Amino acid sequence: QITVQSGGLAVVITGSGDADATIHRNGANGLGVRDSTGGNRVNPAESLEFDFTPVTVLALNSVVLEGGSGSFDLYVDNVFAKTVNFDTGGGTQVVHGFGFVPNGKVFDFIGVQSGFRVARLSVDTIVNPEPSTWLLFGTGVICLAIYSRRRHKLTT
Repeated sequence: QITVQSGGLAVVITGSGDADATIHRNGANGLGVRDSTGGNRVNPAESLEFDFTPVTVLALNSVVLEGGSGSFDLYVDNVFAKTVNFDTGGGTQVVHGFGFVPNGKVFDFIGVQSGFRVARLSVDTIVNPEPSTWLLFGTGVICLAIYSRRRHKLTT
């Protein structure tokens, strides 16, 4: 498990596969899963999970993949969203236009066929207000209502 920070946003990335699975980070090629066979891509039955909590991703705009051709299943908040086919031609490929706007907090890329690395994600996010923020807002609204009512009584 690693945490990547960018612009004040922290994303927890977890790799899973066999018992020896760890995140493989290759600066030029992106993130994959290192397993007991020495592989360093997300292979069938392995996954990379990107957890943006407490932020909500409004849109997963694009994913830049590296590593051949194949497919992966995309899960958003543990719900199957789509099987995505790709062919990087030995280089990289930008996958966008998912046919829907995937939004949520947790994104799982599960290898189905062949291996790949996630080189880059492009997302739009929104910060979810904490419960204390809602409490403060609600208290402010109630106070304004009481003040307005008292002021109205004083003028009549």
